[in-house]
Amino acid sequence: FRRVLFRSLVALAPLVTACAGTPTPLAPAIRGSIGFPHQGMISNAARMPKKGEGFALLRQNGRNWGNPRMVAGIQGAARVVERARPGAPLMIGDISARWGGEASGHRSHRTGRDADLLIYVLTPDGRPVESPGFLRFGPDGLAQADGKKGKVYRFDVEREWLLIKA
Repeated sequence: FRRVLFRSLVALAPLVTACAGTPTPLAPAIRGSIGFPHQGMISNAARMPKKGEGFALLRQNGRNWGNPRMVAGIQGAARVVERARPGAPLMIGDISARWGGEASGHRSHRTGRDADLLIYVLTPDGRPVESPGFLRFGPDGLAQADGKKGKVYRFDVEREWLLIKA
């Protein structure tokens, strides 16, 4: 009997401790980004502003909330790129809803720890421009925006590497 009881307690321990850190209205002091990016929630989300130095939101759909450190990290990295290579902002797609949870069209974006950062683009002659949205680049580094006949964009390798380093 003791073995069975011991094994049961050992098996339940991870489950009980995992639940202890889950945000709940019954324990408002527990805050944070809980769970996996594809299955979780966030209770202390910070709002990504519509625009700032070196960045702008692609759309206003209520999915511009994230882990405070991640939001600050994106803002800081975009600022570094803008100061080194000014021209066009980093366009930010979806992050998470205010309280996380399921986001239509996404498998993740539930805990505020992942974000859609659009690729920096140039015109074919090398001028930086604001990304029009999600683009599919070919092996030649060129992309055409959906619904915009003749509008061709070039992958901006230099600014993209600055973003990654920042």
